[in-house]
Amino acid sequence: MSAAPFTEPDRGNELTAVAFGPGCRKMLSKLPLALRSLVYRHGMPNRLSEKDVGFLEALNQEIWDRSTDRFGSVHSFPNRELSKAEKEQILELASSHGLPCVLHSGVYGQLSMSVYDHSGLPGVPPEPVLHVSSKHFGLKQTFKEWRQEFEFMSALTHSDENRRTLAFYGLPKPGPMSDYEY
Repeated sequence: MSAAPFTEPDRGNELTAVAFGPGCRKMLSKLPLALRSLVYRHGMPNRLSEKDVGFLEALNQEIWDRSTDRFGSVHSFPNRELSKAEKEQILELASSHGLPCVLHSGVYGQLSMSVYDHSGLPGVPPEPVLHVSSKHFGLKQTFKEWRQEFEFMSALTHSDENRRTLAFYGLPKPGPMSDYEY
């Protein structure tokens, strides 16, 4: 069984050029056809730098108050609201790197979003680096403010690029707004 002809995607970043070197072509030829075709079609993921991963992970630790109850269960509660600069940086990093973003709906329509860093290899799930809850936005739970929050998060989670990225990793695709309403 021969491998499909290789066509290098034009993604315009150094990581793709490095990842699709001669050694990578040999590694890709050993992947199952379904994974190989995804890599050929979409290119290798654009991973975050160590500095950016450090920022997002530190922010994730800072905005959550994690406590353990007497039974050993860990509970997380929002610790503080995000600043405007932090929101803008999250938006910029997620959109410029095409990070996988998944929207979740919680109790009484509370929204949360998980942001992942790309994995280094095709077929390996992405690594979570940040979880943001509706409480981090400081909005009251009125429908108008819930809609603003949904629009901010859905700009990341419902984009065509994010849908392709989620499909690449086999993560669930985002649903319509009514799926997240209480």
